[in-house]
Amino acid sequence: MPSNCLWTSLRSVEGFKYEETIENLKTIYPHSEDGEEMEDDEVSCNILPASVPGPIRDLASEKLPIEALGSMIWYLRQLNIDKDILSMKNFNIYDPMKRGLGMTLDGQTLSHLEVNLPFLCITNYLNLIILIDLVE
Repeated sequence: MPSNCLWTSLRSVEGFKYEETIENLKTIYPHSEDGEEMEDDEVSCNILPASVPGPIRDLASEKLPIEALGSMIWYLRQLNIDKDILSMKNFNIYDPMKRGLGMTLDGQTLSHLEVNLPFLCITNYLNLIILIDLVE
């Protein structure tokens, strides 16, 4: 990471570890009593009840995403909005290349981009507009 990049890391008392997150998820989404059945062929079903949203159950056996979720739950709890947001059960696994709808800029790509301040000069800006029009 570049030295001029601002980074705030969590302290060890902030966020939940894997086991704490799993226990919190079981508390937030208790076993449903409407007879919802869990599939036996999934490892995650043994970890979390069926009342937990599917995308979370799909990642339940992976430590890093669950710890990231635990940090988010911890943060939302500090703001007293955890119950409002988590009860919506609106979770999706983010996959930017899933449908090819967007351009992906990861950290390495962003570090290779070079933005020059003189480029923002109005004459250069107009030249860029002219070039774009020629290409189209």
